[in-house]
Parts: sequence; structure tokens; C-alpha cells
Amino acid sequence: MNRGSLLFALLLPWVASCDDDGGEPELVFSLPDDEYWRDTRTFPPAGDRIVITNNLSDELSVLDLDAVDSPDFGELMRVPVGRNPVEREGPHHLAAEASGEFYYVGISNYVPGSGSGPHGVHGAGTADGHVLKIRSTDHLAVDEIRVDRNPGDIRLSPDGRRLLVSHFDLLKIAEAVTNHLPPEAMDARLGIIDTANFTATPTMVTVCPAPHGIAVSPDGRYAYLSCISDELARVTLDDPAAAPLRLPVLANPGPATAPVCSPYALTIPPAGDSVWVSCLESGELLRYDVASGAMDPGSRILLPGGALFGTFTTDGANLFVPHQAPDGIAFIDANERRLLFDLQVERAACINPHATSLTDDQRKLLVVCEGDHSGPGSLLVVDVAGRTVEKSVPLGRFPDDLAFVRAAP
Repeated sequence: MNRGSLLFALLLPWVASCDDDGGEPELVFSLPDDEYWRDTRTFPPAGDRIVITNNLSDELSVLDLDAVDSPDFGELMRVPVGRNPVEREGPHHLAAEASGEFYYVGISNYVPGSGSGPHGVHGAGTADGHVLKIRSTDHLAVDEIRVDRNPGDIRLSPDGRRLLVSHFDLLKIAEAVTNHLPPEAMDARLGIIDTANFTATPTMVTVCPAPHGIAVSPDGRYAYLSCISDELARVTLDDPAAAPLRLPVLANPGPATAPVCSPYALTIPPAGDSVWVSCLESGELLRYDVASGAMDPGSRILLPGGALFGTFTTDGANLFVPHQAPDGIAFIDANERRLLFDLQVERAACINPHATSLTDDQRKLLVVCEGDHSGPGSLLVVDVAGRTVEKSVPLGRFPDDLAFVRAAP
């Protein structure tokens, strides 16, 4: 319910009573206590958790990371997240501190009624976004910071000192076209937040049109961003005032208004020698070579559908990338740059696979599936060696990202 609807709901009893005895009506406004005011005494014992953002239900799904192999693996709890319990705010992506003390959730603040999806039409929200700092012991927000509208990806630097937020601002592109503005008017910004001084104004770096996916180099020097304009951008984190590097990911790129690849997500191996670009439009995986500072034309891999957020094994030899329309998970040999196997998923188990992560032992691949944006999404547990789906766990509406929140030592 938006503010206008809430105001109308609150005024309606007063309007109806005006023709009665002229007295003041009784105003009753309540929310379910167990949904919005949680009793943390009922929380399960501390442990390593999987936390997943559910966009359309403004909730977080919390699961036990140590119980993935258990037959009864499922949600431990589902907790609300947001700044206003009577509005849909679209929690979008998250990142967790290595210490396990806090994690961070992006709030997209989409405009209700502007279209389908958690951001209205994804990327077309008109209100500024926020990032919430959430305490892992009770999943309560302890601080927040305002960022630009339409926050997209959110990632921490390896040392945990910087929190990075991209802004998938498609509306900025549309406004530039409508108002006949120069191409640079389409460029959105990367927010760099000092986690030690969370409430300080973020450093904002103008990068490219509708940047979304973020990958950080293992040494923390660079942040790479996928740009809808068929480009890859690189920001120097130690010198954010320096002009970002921008380069096309294709020999013949399309414009921001009609991209050929439409870069959406990035995946970087542990060695940091490359950055893999997921093309949502063309279904390609494209490799940027860090040493040469150029795209590697010999490492193009075509997937059956639009590519999203992948993950590498710790040795960097294998890459797993979910794709949509058709839905599946690509098993890729990153050394030989080839598709080894494509695991097709049944709709009953997973619709619209979006994000992935490997368990600590590398035996299981966890895949967040958006669902049909009407009913619940799901979390797939995939056996890596057997290349099979072991189980599908129901989640909230439109889940889109996961993070491992470690038990504090």
C-alpha cells in the first residue's frame, strides 16, 4: 500500500462518520505484532546462515548453511526488511561482512503501480534508494544511508572497508532521450560507502549508462561494472576521482537504448586475471583479460538463454552461470573457455534462475530462482559432481540474491 492509499484508508472512517452524530471516529491502525515486531528470543541458535533478499515480499529468507545436506533443509525464518512496513520497497541484493557481525541490503524504492516487478519496471523507480546496515544476530537494521535511485548490485571490497552500490537507472536513459540531452546525461553513478563511517556521504563516481553488476579485484584496487551500453567500466577505488576506464565488450556494440549484449552481471575468478561479462540480451559470456586490458575475442561462450550472476570454484577452473528463457545452469570450463554441460531445470523446481554461490566444500551449488514474480521463488541445491538438482526450497516472492552470513567468532 502506498502513502496515498494509506491516507485514504485512514480518512475513510472519518468521512463515513460525518453524516452521523458529528463525533470524532475511533481511529484503529494496527499491524501483526509477530510480523513487524519480532521476539528475538525465539531465534534459532547462532550459526552460519544463508540470507536471501525477497524483492516483492519485502522479506529476507534465512536458512542454515550447515544444513544444506539435511533432508529437512529449509527456511529457518523469514524476516521483514525495509524502512516502511506498509510500502513495498523492493530489497535488492545484499553483501555480508566476513566477520559475520553485519550485512547490507539495498532498498530500491520502486514506485508502486508503475509496472511489474520489484522496481516497477526494473530500473524505472523515481525515488532515491537506500542501503540498510543489518545486525546479523537479530536481523534488525541499525543504520541506513541514502544513495541514488534504482540501486542495482551491492558488493563489499575484500578488506570490508568499502561498500559498493551500482545504480541500474534506466529512467535516466529515457529522460536523456526524451529531453534530447547529450549521451553523457545517460550515465549513472557508483556509490562508494565507507563502512567504518557508514552515515558519511558516499563518494559518487559517474561511470556509464545503467551500471548493474559489480566485481571487485582480489587486491581491492579496482571495481568493474557491467554497463547496459555494451560496455565494461573500471573504477580505481584508491583514486575514485580518476576518470573510469570504459571499453566496449563487443566489436560492434549497440547504444544504451538498443544494446546487443546488454551486460547485466560480472563474475571474477579468485586469481583476478579476468572478468566475465554476462549478456542478458544475447546470452553470451565474454571475457575481459586483465593483463592486456582488453576483451578476449577468443573466449566467447554462447549460452541457451540470457546470462546472469555466476560463481567460480576456488581454483578458478570451473564457472557456473544461470541463464533464463530457457532456464538452466551452464557448467563451464574456464581454462578451456568452453561449455561443458547445461543443466536444464524444471519449472516446478525453479523459474528464472538469477544468482549462484558454492558451499564451502564446493560440492553443492546454490541457485536463487526468481519464480514467476507472482508466487514464491525458490532456492535450488545442485550436486556439482552429479550435475543434478537435489532439492528445491520455497522462498518469498521474487528472490534475487544470496549471501553467507557467518557466525560471529
